Amino acid sequence: MKMGFLFSGIFWGLVLILIGASIILKVVFDIDLPVVRTIFGLLLIALGIQILFGISFKRTPSKGGNDAIFTERVFQFNSGHSDYNTIFGKSSLDLSRWKEGENNRVEINTIFANSRIRISEKVPIKIKSDTVFGSIILPGQNINAFGSYNYTSPAYKEGKPHLFIEINTVFGATEVYE
Repeated sequence: MKMGFLFSGIFWGLVLILIGASIILKVVFDIDLPVVRTIFGLLLIALGIQILFGISFKRTPSKGGNDAIFTERVFQFNSGHSDYNTIFGKSSLDLSRWKEGENNRVEINTIFANSRIRISEKVPIKIKSDTVFGSIILPGQNINAFGSYNYTSPAYKEGKPHLFIEINTVFGATEVYE
């Protein structure tokens, strides 16, 4: 496993901010923050996200990609990408122009972030959504805190080609709108 995050500007920037904030809080307000434990906790969270999702915290090139990490991104849907990840950021994805014959499965993961997904009622869509400590807003249905819900668009017919979307939201918010 690569540990590129330990050598990134984001990590060392956060470390310096935490150390500076703890010094100011100690001198001005006589509040003692456990900086080393906080940094260790953030490191464990970052490592857990890397292991869980197989992603790195390196910046994604601006040309494309399907990860929005610590940034805001507008994804362009194409048949080459089936997974879209938003972590500590904000993203939007337009799936309203899906055509039969293209990639028929898309997975969208939102972790400590916000995602907006545009769909069309003319496109046959089936959505399976799961949320943990978050919120998913589907056309006609809201899920808060914990839950699972399946949604089908008006154009969906069982056994016919359709777009299957799997949405996973953890400590974040995902909105699907028409």
